[in-house]
Amino acid sequence: MGWVKLDDGVGEHPKIVALTDSAFALWVMGLAYCNRNLTDGFIPERVGHGQLRYCDGNPTPFVRELVDSGLWEPILGGFAVHDFTEYQPSKAQVLAEREASRERVRKHRGNARSNDASNGVTDGVTNADVPGTGTGPGKVRVQGHGLGFGEFWAVFPIHRDKAAAKIAWDKATQVTPAEVIIAGAIAYRDDPNRDPGKTKYAQGWLNGRRWEDDPIPASRSGNGSRPDRSAIALRRLQGKQA
Repeated sequence: MGWVKLDDGVGEHPKIVALTDSAFALWVMGLAYCNRNLTDGFIPERVGHGQLRYCDGNPTPFVRELVDSGLWEPILGGFAVHDFTEYQPSKAQVLAEREASRERVRKHRGNARSNDASNGVTDGVTNADVPGTGTGPGKVRVQGHGLGFGEFWAVFPIHRDKAAAKIAWDKATQVTPAEVIIAGAIAYRDDPNRDPGKTKYAQGWLNGRRWEDDPIPASRSGNGSRPDRSAIALRRLQGKQA
């Protein structure tokens, strides 16, 4: 779903103030048509006169208003919205962003497959400990189809401020597949270097796109265990006394 940009002072612009309500509605719907169809501001004549029926009666007078005001410019085959690409994303920009988003998804899925030993993901399928499923000894195969916030919440390591987390989840899954985010949550949960005392709330983790992060750097001693701070302090004390 795309979005049309309107300056918050649009209602005070002289060209807009002079329009009737129906002409203004037609202008806004024209912006939406161009943005949705990636026409870079071109509106075919049949659309301008026939298919944008957001005004009462015959749209022709309101089309004429837009032309007379300079908001629409007559060109071969239809109309051009004045300065459309100055305020709205162009077709090239939209397609580039979509391709960048697809590349991010491919990267996430590739990382998930390569790290299946630690995060339980193989070829886009997540093996997660999801409590309350009634499936075997707590193991279920969660596939990408139909995944939702409930599956994410079940595997995330800390359960705080669920309502805010749901809002962040809805926003994140508009651009990233649910299975990618859940795979990242499982990896975060199971990361041996995650400090339970510094575990992020789900809202902040989602808003920060933390599923893209590298594994948490180890803060461990050479033998693979966390350093005994009391033992270190004792050795330092003994060294001073010697």
